[in-house]
Amino acid sequence: MTPRSGSRDEDPPKPPEKGNNPQEITSAKPVIPLPLAFRQETKPNPVLPFNLSVFLEPAPGSFPINVPPRLVEAFRVLKADPVLSGGSAVQVWTGRTDGIFGTRDLDFITHLRAIDLETVGIERSAYDGRYAVVDGIPVEFPSGPLGVGDLDLDPRTDTVHIPTMSGNMIRCIRPEACVLDRLALVANDRTASAFLQASAVLVAQIDSPIWDQEWIDQGAKKARLGLLWNFLAVEVKNPSAEGLEKALQIGWDPLPRK
Repeated sequence: MTPRSGSRDEDPPKPPEKGNNPQEITSAKPVIPLPLAFRQETKPNPVLPFNLSVFLEPAPGSFPINVPPRLVEAFRVLKADPVLSGGSAVQVWTGRTDGIFGTRDLDFITHLRAIDLETVGIERSAYDGRYAVVDGIPVEFPSGPLGVGDLDLDPRTDTVHIPTMSGNMIRCIRPEACVLDRLALVANDRTASAFLQASAVLVAQIDSPIWDQEWIDQGAKKARLGLLWNFLAVEVKNPSAEGLEKALQIGWDPLPRK
C-alpha cells in the first residue's frame, strides 16, 4: 500500500528464489498499451448473485494470488486479519503478472511485525523488521494505517475477500482503492508504470458489479488525487505517450486554503 505520504514502494532487500513473479520492472520507458491489452488473460471469479456479501464470498472479478498456506495459517493463529495491498493488489484486479505487473513480494497492512511469525514456527530471514520470507516468497508488513494520501480506508467497507491459489481467503483493498494507490505513486514519484497499472485495473474492473463509481470519485478528492483520477478516466479511453507524460506532471491536488 502506498504510505500516507505517497512514497514509492520499496523493494525487499533480497529477491526470492521463487514466488509470485520475480520479474524485474525495467527502467526503460514503457510502451502505452491499448485498452484491449489490459483485458484479462485468464477467467476471473464468476460473477456471484449480488445479494451475497462480498465479505463472505470471493469478490467478483478478482483473480487468485499465490499466498503460502503456512502464512494464511499463521495469520489465523495470530488472530490477524491483514489486508493485501500494493503491487500484489494490482495482480488481483488485473490477472496479470507479466512485465510491469510483476511483483517481488506480498504487502500486508496489519498490526503484525515480521518477527511475530517466529512465534508460530516461521523462521525469519536476516531482513529488517518489516520483512519475512515464507516458502520462498518475501512478505512485507508496511506501516499503517490503511489509507491513500489523505484518504482513510475502512477495513470493514473498503476491502473485500479474494481467493488464494491454495483455496484460502484473504482480504484485499477494493479495486477503486487499488487505482488510487497506484495514482499516489504517480503523484508523489512520477512513476510511469504505476499510471499504467492504474489504467489496467480501471479497464479490468469498471464493469465489475462491485465497482463503485461514486466511491472513487469522492475518494479521489479526499485523497487529493482528484485531478489525476479525472485525467485517467478520460485518458484510458484513448491512451497515448503524450497523455502519460501529462499525467506525470499533475501531482497531488492543491491543499485547501485555510
